[in-house]
Amino acid sequence: HQVVGRARVLVQMVAQMRRQTNPTAFGVEWAGVAEAVGTGVRVLWESGNGARDPLPEVEVYTDGSAALGKAGWGMVVVKDGVEMEAMSGPIEVGERTNDVAELMGVQRAVEWAVAHETSVTVRYDSQYAADHAQGRSRVRRNKREVAAVQRAVRAAKGVVKIGWKHVKGHSGDRWNDRAD
Repeated sequence: HQVVGRARVLVQMVAQMRRQTNPTAFGVEWAGVAEAVGTGVRVLWESGNGARDPLPEVEVYTDGSAALGKAGWGMVVVKDGVEMEAMSGPIEVGERTNDVAELMGVQRAVEWAVAHETSVTVRYDSQYAADHAQGRSRVRRNKREVAAVQRAVRAAKGVVKIGWKHVKGHSGDRWNDRAD
């Protein structure tokens, strides 16, 4: 597994370098293998049977909220329908908005995955937070917070796999409600 992990890191680096040095050639040469995401590259890994890798089994549900000048984040780690860990905390510096709290929930989930050397699927209800974490949206506000979550996601690459899956907020999903 370590050799495969290192090989994936090298492929990721080569794809990123090719995109930076010749974006037009990248689009042609890497079509179906990798795609441009924001300013980065995402390699489309496949399993031996030609199907995309499944999402990691460990899920981390994330959420954030803000009201009356206060904000906080929450996350719940779940495997096979069983809660493994739950964490939450306040936003103590900078803007105390819902978007900042959502970004922090995603950041803490990624940091948890790295600290526990566990690949995870981040289950988010904030498209804003997920898009910015993955570099898929132009950053117009909360630049410091977006940069921090993007650093966490970059640091996770080559260490663990991070999958992404949306869950509708306030829809009765047990784990999303728990993270909330």
